[in-house]
Amino acid sequence: MSAALKLRADALCRARMFPFLMRAFAFMHPDEPPLEAAWYLKAMCHWLERADAGELPRSMIWIQPRTLKSFTVAIAFPCWLLGRNPGARIMVATYGEALSAEHAEARRRIMLSPWYQALFPGTRLAPSGNSGGKLTTTRGGAVRAVSVGGPVTGRGADVIILDDCMKADARTSEPARNEVKTWFSTTLTSRLNDKRAGVILSIQQRICEDDLPALLAEKDYVCLNLPARAECDLEVGIGPGLVHRWKRGELLDPVRFPAEVLEQERLNLGPQDYAAQYLQNPVAPGGNLLRMEQLRRFGQPIERCRFDRVIQSWDPAATALPTSDFSVCTTWGMVAGRYFLLDILRSRLEYPELKRAVIAQRARWRADHVIIEHSSNGLALVQQLAAEGPFRPVAWPPPGIKQLDKAERLLAQTGQIEEGRVWLPASLDGLDTFLSELRAFPNGKYDDQVDSMTQMLEWSFWHWRTLLEQRNAKGRLKDKVRGPRPPLPELPDWIV
Repeated sequence: MSAALKLRADALCRARMFPFLMRAFAFMHPDEPPLEAAWYLKAMCHWLERADAGELPRSMIWIQPRTLKSFTVAIAFPCWLLGRNPGARIMVATYGEALSAEHAEARRRIMLSPWYQALFPGTRLAPSGNSGGKLTTTRGGAVRAVSVGGPVTGRGADVIILDDCMKADARTSEPARNEVKTWFSTTLTSRLNDKRAGVILSIQQRICEDDLPALLAEKDYVCLNLPARAECDLEVGIGPGLVHRWKRGELLDPVRFPAEVLEQERLNLGPQDYAAQYLQNPVAPGGNLLRMEQLRRFGQPIERCRFDRVIQSWDPAATALPTSDFSVCTTWGMVAGRYFLLDILRSRLEYPELKRAVIAQRARWRADHVIIEHSSNGLALVQQLAAEGPFRPVAWPPPGIKQLDKAERLLAQTGQIEEGRVWLPASLDGLDTFLSELRAFPNGKYDDQVDSMTQMLEWSFWHWRTLLEQRNAKGRLKDKVRGPRPPLPELPDWIV
């Protein structure tokens, strides 16, 4: 390599995480072939760059085993951060002391290597203070290794990294899962030096519906979800201004994990563990009432003006306690007899906040119909809004309709789903949690979003004539809809 090319390569390693990862991998694994430029590695590295830039202060990556996730995030990334900022203070958490020590030794080897010191001449390890899983720089920076349940008192961090902090066998132990989640919530997160500017990043495979990633999703951590097989068409960022177009059904790594290897893993692990660890879609035992492939998908966002009607379905919770259910509103646009999911609101709200949210959501989407579950809080909302305005929502179900349990209610609407009336977007805030809840139903931890969708389908089935009616500018009915419910018309060509 010429001197000019080496200068360019070094500059690229300093500026971008993926070239640095390739160099670190070659150094640590000299007897293995060079690291392939797999798009998912570029996606992870771009995610890490965005976290470092402050774009993703709270985020996580979900990806299957044996994809270099620990080496990328827990080993190479802290070294790259300290190279660029030798004063940074980093904490890396893993599930056990032995693994923490192994990662710390790998980071030490990289930072003491001649190529690293040539690449980052301003970053040097201090002559003392480099023991017990801690590496300290001469500029006051440090990377500390900690393990779940271990002490972190007196240690602060600008960046906290979690690497598979929950072992796979914790899926069968609620106390073990609760221990990790409590340690994270009460101990680890308190170590951020600056709660606003600090970064928390977690990388892991899913293990069950009630794992640490589920807790992070509840806390609105942004997620890069990389299952072994794409569930829908996606555009995944792999660099500034660069995306990888991942088509539905395509494998994450067809070279190392072709279909036959994944099938063997499914047989070895069983369908539930495989769905969690490889597809990042944990299903509760006895769940998966719906056939998920019957839910249609659309790729491009659709403007509000394209829809004939917009329907909002509220499932309000009784309280806002941390252990209570969520209040959920799903917003659906109707066109060509089909219902397109536009928005998900899922939060724990006290009654005054809940009322404000109902009003705000209707105004935001200019909803034509707002349906609220006929519960204690729901009925109070309907009555108060009907009396005070600014609109009159509908309580559902009305008196006289036989009450079924949650599973029976959804089963009664599966005909509409099989017919192709329910469409979900390729990308939407909260969609991963929505899909996980659908898969786990009826035995999942939460079912509020399923209830909201079921309620929308029930109301729409009973009021299909109302939805097809057309009115003039003064609100008067043009033509009354008669006869049986018509079959689905052809899908508009602008829906892709």
